[in-house]
Amino acid sequence: EEAGMRGSQNFVKDIPRNILDNSYTIVLDSVGAGDGVAILEEEDMYLKLNNKYPFVHPSKHDKELCDKVYKVTKSLNQKSPSVEVMKSKFAGTDASSFSLEGYKACSIVCGDKKSHFVVNWHTMEDIPKNLDKNVLQHVLDMILETVNSIDKDNE
Repeated sequence: EEAGMRGSQNFVKDIPRNILDNSYTIVLDSVGAGDGVAILEEEDMYLKLNNKYPFVHPSKHDKELCDKVYKVTKSLNQKSPSVEVMKSKFAGTDASSFSLEGYKACSIVCGDKKSHFVVNWHTMEDIPKNLDKNVLQHVLDMILETVNSIDKDNE
C-alpha cells in the first residue's frame, strides 16, 4: 500500500470528470476481520497537503450513498457483524480522494464494534491467516446487493 492515498488521488485526477460524475465509489478498506462494520459518512483525520505543509481536512461522503448501503445491508437480514453509519475514528481512506473532489463516494471498514478501530490495521497481524471468511462474505453480500439495488433504481 502506498502512503498518503496517492493512488486514489491520481486516479481521480486522471479519469475524465464526466465518467466519475456518473458513478458511485464504494471503497473497501480493512474488511477482513472484526465484529463490526462501519459505513463511513465522514473522515475527520484526512491529511491533505497545501503548497508546503500538511493539515487535517475533514471529508464528508455522499449521505445518499451511505444511507443506501445501510438500508440494503439491513434488508439482508443476515446473522452478521453489527453495521452502522458513522464518522471515522482513525486516519482517512481512499474514499476521501473522491469525496473531496465532489464525487459520490463512501467507505466500508470492519473493526471492533466497541472501540470502532480497525482490527489488525497496518500491523504484523494484517496477514491472510487472520482473515475472517464470514466477515468477507458479509461485506461481499453488502456490495453485491447495493450494486443490484442501484442498478434497479436506474432502470
